Amino acid sequence: MVKMKGKYTRYKDKKTSKSKRNKLKEIEGQMQCDAETKAGKMEEEKSMSYGKAKMIYKLKGKRVLEQIRALKAKRKQFSKKDLHQKEQRKEITKEIRELEATWEKEKQEGLSKFEPEETPTEEVEKETTETTKEVKKDD
Repeated sequence: MVKMKGKYTRYKDKKTSKSKRNKLKEIEGQMQCDAETKAGKMEEEKSMSYGKAKMIYKLKGKRVLEQIRALKAKRKQFSKKDLHQKEQRKEITKEIRELEATWEKEKQEGLSKFEPEETPTEEVEKETTETTKEVKKDD
């Protein structure tokens, strides 16, 4: 970088004005902030407890149920006798089923990330109860 007279600075055979350089710095700063917030969100997701995750998925589930109710209400408007409307009813029913299926998959996958793992003390307790049951059976 070579300083030149006026508002120009030379970067490897390119001239950029100070205002453009400042804008570039602002954009780079915003990109770094975005990267830091994404990293923070990842850490937050990792540290999130099972109960908190369950609560979040419960709220998401309410939204999905509202969508399903809206689709069912829309489906009720169409008659079963008219062929064109009957086809529309079938399409809406397919949408409802797909929505329910995708929600169940998402919920199971999401909660499986946060399920508490068994601690060694629980495993030891299970083993001791199993051995005591075996001893009682032998008597």
